[in-house]
Amino acid sequence: MLRFLQRTLCLLLALTLVSACAQWWQIRPYSDFISAEIKPGDEVRIETREGARSKLVVVAVKDDRIIGENQTIMLHDIVLLEKHSKSPPANPCSPQVPLECSVPEWAQMLHDSQTRFKEYFYPSCEQHDYCYRHGAATYGMSKNACDSGFLLDMQAQCHPDNITELLQLVGDGYTICGAVALEFYLAVQKYGANRFKANTSTYCEYDGPP
Repeated sequence: MLRFLQRTLCLLLALTLVSACAQWWQIRPYSDFISAEIKPGDEVRIETREGARSKLVVVAVKDDRIIGENQTIMLHDIVLLEKHSKSPPANPCSPQVPLECSVPEWAQMLHDSQTRFKEYFYPSCEQHDYCYRHGAATYGMSKNACDSGFLLDMQAQCHPDNITELLQLVGDGYTICGAVALEFYLAVQKYGANRFKANTSTYCEYDGPP
């Protein structure tokens, strides 16, 4: 009986560790991004324009569709696409430079919430990185527009449909989340000028056709 319990605990621990290593990452529902990131065998979650939600294992990816074991979904019908993975999605526009949340050391020294929210705010940081690198050339975006969008995206993340999600991932509620979002915003406003690509911005439809 004791050995059985030990084996059971070890199995549960292993499953917990595997689950902790992988998470759901949002993939931009455009052909270049999908072909770069979605491969046969990947587990994905999809929401279509009609509001239908599916969870499937990918069998094949074509130019215009994702094929699962029991269904096929056209790319132009997808409004939300997520992949279960241990690593963040690839950047087909400039793969040599990783996307990330860059938190200054001085900001991390203020309180440990900065470090916890660095991962939670990754979707907002990713969007902000794309805007800094490709926003000017593709959509005529200015640095201030990128930064303002960054703040709005983080504020939206601070108010998820289910507060439990926020509490589970970072252990804080709306107030702390909003305060950290403002600190991230002030940091890029003050120190982000040298990272914004104005004259060297390259074309990339990261938000779809302009």
